[in-house]
Amino acid sequence: ASALELARWMPAQGGLTFFLVRTKFTRTIIRSVITSLVAWLSGIGLCLVYQGIFVPSSIITNFAIIPFVSLFSAAVVVKILMFPIGPVAKFADFISERSLDVIRSASELGASFGNEYLLKPPIWMLAVFYVALVVLVVSRRKKVFLLSASIIVIMTSFWYWKNSFSPGSVFVISGGDSQEPVIAVCPPGRRGAFIVNAGSKQSAKPVLNILAKRGIDCVDTLLICESRKDFCAGARYILTGSKVSCLVMPEKYKQSWFSKMTIETAYGSGSEIKFLSAGEDVMFSKGNLTCRFVENRIGESSYFIQFILPESSVEIRISDKKRGCKKLEIRISGSNNKGIELINTSIPVLKEFKL
Repeated sequence: ASALELARWMPAQGGLTFFLVRTKFTRTIIRSVITSLVAWLSGIGLCLVYQGIFVPSSIITNFAIIPFVSLFSAAVVVKILMFPIGPVAKFADFISERSLDVIRSASELGASFGNEYLLKPPIWMLAVFYVALVVLVVSRRKKVFLLSASIIVIMTSFWYWKNSFSPGSVFVISGGDSQEPVIAVCPPGRRGAFIVNAGSKQSAKPVLNILAKRGIDCVDTLLICESRKDFCAGARYILTGSKVSCLVMPEKYKQSWFSKMTIETAYGSGSEIKFLSAGEDVMFSKGNLTCRFVENRIGESSYFIQFILPESSVEIRISDKKRGCKKLEIRISGSNNKGIELINTSIPVLKEFKL
């Protein structure tokens, strides 16, 4: 039984509040609201741990579909029991189908309001949250009920607002099926990320996981430096796994099947597409992004990329050092320059640099 149904929670007799609570219909509504709230709270932690998603509209959706779920269940039972009686079974089938359509439509409408991508909470905090939720459901004392409810509200608010204060980082993924590093610049807070290259599915999946864990639900720009497989084989996974505002690709994308698939996927997802002109020394500028690609006489390429943030600017330089090895230089305004060698390995390696 919920706490509101206990005697000590009942208001004094004779008043309007007492009459409303004692009314069977009102009690049913209150019980439905509490059921929806508890179901919503029960799913928050699991969604954050496994998907990094916070769905604020699901409580309203759950409350709206409860009558139709009951109607659907009853119709299915009647259909099974009354199977020999054709007209009754057909009517029950009609009711179950219409109920299912309403449930599906309500779920799609709730999902259309959008999901929030939040940081994954630590295990100990998740354990405290669920202990408080259990105490909230079974508590018989008002003070204990209010204390556990306060803990749940504080922790939920902390999870929701924590992303707004998260520091920015530059993530570098090297190795695996591609010899070209993948770089993801994640600004402070929950603003759109900036990604350089997506050489394979092996490197695209960690990028999507990073964005989800940091609560970033969109990519401002996906920059592909060349049309070869090593640069773009995993781009379609990023385009379908996250909302990409702009894709920047070399104009000679038809030279590679993987780059052609990237363009087709970008068109299908509604991303804006910008093309890099061909040449030995290529310059490109878009808003807060500037790129310069240089290829020397022996075919070695260097890429200079500048990404300007309100707080700072990030300059990235990628150059060939030797076969199977790249030199990466990251220059962040207000901090020391970082230079590392990226050796191609069979397993992708992830490195993080704070902004």
